[in-house]
Amino acid sequence: MDSPTFLLKLVEISMTSSAEILKAVAWPIVVLILAFEFREQWIALLRRMTKLEILGASSEFSQDLESLIPAAAKIHVPASEAANEAAQVVAEQTRVSETVLEANPSGVIMEMWAKVRSTAAEIANELLADTRGRLAQNSIPNLYAKGFITDEEFELAEELGRLRNEVARGKMKPSTLDAERFRAMSEKLILSWVVRHSSMKAASE
Repeated sequence: MDSPTFLLKLVEISMTSSAEILKAVAWPIVVLILAFEFREQWIALLRRMTKLEILGASSEFSQDLESLIPAAAKIHVPASEAANEAAQVVAEQTRVSETVLEANPSGVIMEMWAKVRSTAAEIANELLADTRGRLAQNSIPNLYAKGFITDEEFELAEELGRLRNEVARGKMKPSTLDAERFRAMSEKLILSWVVRHSSMKAASE
């Protein structure tokens, strides 16, 4: 093969390779150009999608919490002077300002569930601790198994715990109203357990 023919072949191969390379990178370049040109629209779209996702999670949480209202309504605290005194104490312990409810509804839910669990743990440690003084574990299920917690209370506690875990994992976004409902239901559980425990102690004295 003479020199001119060889050079022509090199040019042909070079042009073919360049064309293949251009075809390979053409679409990514086009996508990058379009993304840059319409970046504001893309950002707005992503924000709307995020907002819709948050609204959906909030709506689901509200619906789940609203479904617990009948169970909470079934929990009855017997009227008595001791119950009235306990109600004042529990109300003070579970009071949350509107500012906190609005600023951090998720935090309110986390805190209220912690108070429900700590109340159950204190009662369980008095009623269920073994002879060696070991603290009771899994307080709510164990108190339910022993008959201290009613069916309605256990159902409500289980669901409140599940919703708390969904919030902790970031899967649900509670509203201010959701946080207040969760607080009120938690308060009712705590009051019912405190009054029942006080009555049991009074009866044993």
